[in-house]
Amino acid sequence: MVNKFKTELTRVSAQLYRLVLRNGDRHWPANVLNILETKYNLRPKELLRLWYIRRRMLSNEVRQDSIFIYDWAKAHDQKISIRRFNDLYKYPELLLYKGHIASNGEVKIEEISKN
Repeated sequence: MVNKFKTELTRVSAQLYRLVLRNGDRHWPANVLNILETKYNLRPKELLRLWYIRRRMLSNEVRQDSIFIYDWAKAHDQKISIRRFNDLYKYPELLLYKGHIASNGEVKIEEISKN
């Protein structure tokens, strides 16, 4: 039992180390992780696989950002580099969630159905 726990802990810590190397000082926008955990019931282990592209949308009425959440681990394993929003068009199978972040902090996230 102890060896199984150590193995799992080592695997998770390796994923956390990759996450820190990838992100540096960048953080997830406020409330996005909370919505993914509560609305979509994602566990921390699943959240480690994800990353996002944020795109600023300017309009006359409201300033908001679009957010596109994709499977970073799958992209990394397939040696696919996602740096901009347009890169996700080339690999739509990586895109899992999309949404908006309003200037007042309100966040709306929806799951992308794969038909």
